[in-house]
Amino acid sequence: AKLKGAKVTTSMKPEYSCAIANIGFENWKANEIEATLYAKHKIHSSSMIIKKVNGIRVTPNVYTNLFDLDLLVKGLTTISTSPAPIGE
Repeated sequence: AKLKGAKVTTSMKPEYSCAIANIGFENWKANEIEATLYAKHKIHSSSMIIKKVNGIRVTPNVYTNLFDLDLLVKGLTTISTSPAPIGE
């Protein structure tokens, strides 16, 4: 899926690969992404704001079914096409 404004900060090098991904979106704070995914889709993630990383960490594993992965993609797609919440 193409996600408008998405920034993936996960290394694609095989020696660093595992079931962890970090994704953020332009104009969205990590905690806003995390809260939106949980409120609208009941998807748990962890927000990370460290140095140049501003995104959520998702960690699918062998027990994650295709329905849940599709739900994650749907949630991220919705965020990518929505304006960021008006922050404080």
